[in-house]
Amino acid sequence: MDENKILKCQKYYIFKIRDIVNNSFHTLEEKRTECLIQYLELSINTYDEYRKALDPSKLKRAYEGLIEGLDFQIQHHPFRKLDLYKNDFTHLHKLIALSESERNKELHNIYCAMVCLKKKLCAADIIGDYILCLEREEVFGEMDILIEALISDLLYKGYSLAYLIEWFKNQQTLFMKNGQDVSIIHNLTELDRQPIGHTIYIKFVIRSDTQLYPALQLLQKQFIIEKKEDFSFGNMWRGEEYYIAHKEYQALDITKAVSMAAKEFGETKELFDMWQGVQGCIRDDQQYGWVENNRLNLIMVKKRIMLRCLDMWIRTTRAK
Repeated sequence: MDENKILKCQKYYIFKIRDIVNNSFHTLEEKRTECLIQYLELSINTYDEYRKALDPSKLKRAYEGLIEGLDFQIQHHPFRKLDLYKNDFTHLHKLIALSESERNKELHNIYCAMVCLKKKLCAADIIGDYILCLEREEVFGEMDILIEALISDLLYKGYSLAYLIEWFKNQQTLFMKNGQDVSIIHNLTELDRQPIGHTIYIKFVIRSDTQLYPALQLLQKQFIIEKKEDFSFGNMWRGEEYYIAHKEYQALDITKAVSMAAKEFGETKELFDMWQGVQGCIRDDQQYGWVENNRLNLIMVKKRIMLRCLDMWIRTTRAK
């Protein structure tokens, strides 16, 4: 291995990954490397449906398209170079690369190979594997693929794009402060954690006296509801008459928890509108809150919803 090339690639990674998560130059739209676990899961589920279908012809075409896409992923994924996965990747590629007639005879074996690889990936130290790849990579083009794969896996794990933008920005700052010490790549282990509980607070009003009772009854099925005067931090929001809904969400970062709360509250509002034949009766504030260090912090929801939608787009685009 050429240590000088590895060093240059590691420095390239530290600066390039922030550009990608920040969508500079529309790099996210051009991303080609998906989360391998998610791609395998989609392919496995499609094969299960194909086996059970009364008319499997359409699903068979979809399945064949998926495994051909999977073959592209495993031929370019950075883990193909690691001893832990090399044989699994090679075996699966050889099965998919068979002629159509021969591959049709091996569909079940392809399925078994995908299941085995998915189990291995789910049980592995994925972050540790990426660090191992970062310690060995010498080619900028391959580093681009590694970065795309890493971002895909972090989003699949449950991080919000907004959090990753800030995290990699801070890593870049630390790199410059610490004399460009590339050992900072090991800080990726900070992202190897489990979701924790985040309680999100939502201020809302009900714009109809006749709908007040049924609206509160429905919302109480999903959230804990408090009146303004009963809420410890009620003075942080403007307005004379309003309620606070709150709920704990298991998430890897606060932005993801806020997105989850916005999604659930929005779905509950839509359900109420359909149930009662009204429109916009329940109105939530544009700022959602969470308590940290005995202080209520507020965040604009609309921007975060856009980032949540972008997260979902990244996960699903080109994975069909």
